[in-house]
Amino acid sequence: MENARKKVIELWSGEFGNAYTDRNIIESLDAWNNSYKERLGISRLEIFREFLNEIPRDAKILEVGCNVGYQLMGLKQLGFRKLYGIDINSSALRIAKKMDAEIDYLCGDVFDIPFKDAYFDVVIFSGLLVLLPPETLDDALSEIVRCTKKFIFGHEYYADQVTPIHYRGHYIWKLNFVEKFLSLFSDIRIVKEKRYSYLTEKEKGNIDTVFLLWRADDANV
Repeated sequence: MENARKKVIELWSGEFGNAYTDRNIIESLDAWNNSYKERLGISRLEIFREFLNEIPRDAKILEVGCNVGYQLMGLKQLGFRKLYGIDINSSALRIAKKMDAEIDYLCGDVFDIPFKDAYFDVVIFSGLLVLLPPETLDDALSEIVRCTKKFIFGHEYYADQVTPIHYRGHYIWKLNFVEKFLSLFSDIRIVKEKRYSYLTEKEKGNIDTVFLLWRADDANV
């Protein structure tokens, strides 16, 4: 377990993570937003509005695995003000800070989020959990749940069962992440979940799950 966690941190904080960041730089926030419409038939901001529109704009939001900060900049565009991001890749964080110095970025990983319990109203992630070996997921999800007092928003690849995918000499893993949360934590409830099939020829057959979970006050983990 510890070895698997160490390997994934080393992979994504090093040259492999740097190359990922370089490949995914987009020329503008509008282009980033519209890239979702091309792939999924709905823009990123439309997804945010559908799932997060009832969240107060002064809610404290953390993105885990923020990379260069597109998700947080998108939320800022919708009026959210108290935005934080953590990532293990220092190159990505340098770019994020240059792109928007008003968002609070710091180095950190999903296995040891550097904030106290229930510090945030919402914890979000996108394309993060698929990077984690299945044997490390319990620890990662525990940290995410620990840091939120209210909501969890996620956007990940979906599969009915754990499905390894070969990715540039390594592996990522698709699975039913909502079911995983519900199986681990008795105080987690589903607010909303939708699945989107990919439209592009390159990724046809893939499905994304987008979900908003709520941490109930009347149950214990």
